[in-house]
Amino acid sequence: MVDDTHQDERFHDNPLVTGPPHVRAYAGVPIVSPDGFAIGVLCVQDQRPRSFSELDLTPLHDLAQMVTDELELRLAHRELAWATEHDEDHQLAGVAGSCMDLSEQEAERERYRLAQEAARFGIWEWNLEHDSVHWDEACWRMLGYDPAEGRTLAFADWRDLVHPDDLARGEPVVIAQVRRSEPFTIEFRYKCADGAWLWVQGRGHIVKRAPDGQPQLLMGTHVEIEQLKQTEHALRLREQELQQAAITSRK
Repeated sequence: MVDDTHQDERFHDNPLVTGPPHVRAYAGVPIVSPDGFAIGVLCVQDQRPRSFSELDLTPLHDLAQMVTDELELRLAHRELAWATEHDEDHQLAGVAGSCMDLSEQEAERERYRLAQEAARFGIWEWNLEHDSVHWDEACWRMLGYDPAEGRTLAFADWRDLVHPDDLARGEPVVIAQVRRSEPFTIEFRYKCADGAWLWVQGRGHIVKRAPDGQPQLLMGTHVEIEQLKQTEHALRLREQELQQAAITSRK
């Protein structure tokens, strides 16, 4: 609060005091962002000296809180960014900001997530340079794991999740396809969080190479095929039963 700017050495020669709007009295309260940063101020001014009481500031505090509440609400649906500008005396000279509506992007991401859950597929990356595998949330949820526990694992840890029989059969095929720079498709069982095994079809291809031309990054998908495998197994059993019945009938 400043009762009389002409008597205050901080402001007596300020252009806003010596010229339009000829501020003589000033009171303000900060606008604080939801994360605690002061990003602006609400103020009242007078062209005559006057004293401000705490009661006078109550409406300003209420308005500042309303602005903060509105910012917090908008942050749930928008991305806000701002930058401050200071003068040569390191005093705040201005604030510039931008606002981008993210509500449609959030809705699009939610639609994509629901589609992933319905189709039971996830996306993975295999970084050959760092010897690591990154799974998106859908890959982890497919196996019953909490995605928050970590989405990237060392290649050795990935091998531990694959059924030993499928690993021995499929790993050489994948390596050979990568060396030939060809896309690959392979079916294998993953160990779930509850200890059960789940059939998954993996597809992948090279998306990035090192300067020397060697494969550096692969990307692909995981698609759950458990029901398909159960159906195939049931059909094989039925075929065996029919063959056995045919043999028996000829005796």
